[in-house]
Amino acid sequence: MEGGVSYEDLVDFSDATKFPTTANAAVLSELARKTRSRSLAIPTDDIKVRLRLRELDEPLTLFGEVPADRRDRLRFVLSLEIQKKPDDSDEEMYEEVTDSDQDDSEDEEFFTHGSEELLESRRQISIESLHRYQQNNFTIRNA
Repeated sequence: MEGGVSYEDLVDFSDATKFPTTANAAVLSELARKTRSRSLAIPTDDIKVRLRLRELDEPLTLFGEVPADRRDRLRFVLSLEIQKKPDDSDEEMYEEVTDSDQDDSEDEEFFTHGSEELLESRRQISIESLHRYQQNNFTIRNA
C-alpha cells in the first residue's frame, strides 16, 4: 500500500478494553454510587433534612442553598458514607433514614368524630363570630 497506513501498523485495542483502567473504574464506581443514592429514602421535610445533616457533621445550610439543594446534598453525603463503609452497612444506612421517617408518622394529625354536643357548640361559636364580624364590618364602612 503506497502512502497509506497498513493494517499491521494499527494498534490492537481488543486487549485494552478487556481490563478496566483506573479512569474507567472511577467512572463505574461513581455511576454505582449515583445509582445507590437514587434508592435512598431521603426525608422531604426541610427540618428533618437539616437534622440529618447535623447528625452527619455537615453544614446545615450553604450560602444560597434552597431546600431542594439541601436535600440533594444530603443524598450525596449519604451515598458517600455508604461507599466508604463495607457492603453490610448499606442496609443499616437505608434503615436509619427510613426509621426516622416512621417515627414522625405518630405526630401527624388525624380525625376523630366528636359528639353532637361539641358540634352544636362549635356551630353556635361560628354563628356568634359571624355576627360580630358583620357588626364590625358595618361600623368600619360607615365610619
